[in-house]
Amino acid sequence: MLCEGALALHAAEALDNVSLAEEGASQLRFLYPQLVVSMDETAVSLSPDATHTNGQAVISAGPRDCGETLHSKGLPGNTLVYARNGAGQLLPSMVVCGGHKHLPDDFPRADLLANPSRVSDELNDDDPAVPPNVLDLEGVPLKTHWTSNMKSSLNSTLILEWAKICLLPALKACGLSAEKPAILLYDGVQTHVSLEFIETLREENVHVFLRTPHMTALLQGEDTVVFP
Repeated sequence: MLCEGALALHAAEALDNVSLAEEGASQLRFLYPQLVVSMDETAVSLSPDATHTNGQAVISAGPRDCGETLHSKGLPGNTLVYARNGAGQLLPSMVVCGGHKHLPDDFPRADLLANPSRVSDELNDDDPAVPPNVLDLEGVPLKTHWTSNMKSSLNSTLILEWAKICLLPALKACGLSAEKPAILLYDGVQTHVSLEFIETLREENVHVFLRTPHMTALLQGEDTVVFP
């Protein structure tokens, strides 16, 4: 479905002369990889006091980024919403803090950024060095969004909040337009993806594609690379 949809949106072109016999080969080339986004979420604790080894999650921007270890056991939960694009850039993350209806004004709000030494060389020939984070018009990485609810769980309201505050500004900074539509890949959890979410993004030229059920552990890069 993704292949057919990307071709119909003129976001990709078919490569009929490529053989799939080679490892990593693809018969589809995305024309605007910076506008193809994959996202997922994981439970973490941002406290250094949570040191249980069986609760570690290593968060990285990609296979060449050593990442940062966050701990996910023993303390009130938090949810990290993570997304990256086809050019290898990290979009602004969202952190949902548990145990709070509203975050206090003095709550520390750090920016979670990819390793600055990591760059991608796969965007195009004219701009070979792609910053590891999506930047605004002034060249500054877009900020991490901090929010909260009592359960720290992601729901349809919060994923819409993520789309408006994190996803859409990042895509617009990458050239989103009617002529250059974006694609969002997600796992399709029913409690997350609502009709309002899909329609809101479609109005902004962002098209949501849901992964095949029960296959995310194999097909979703966040599960295989980012949250090992």
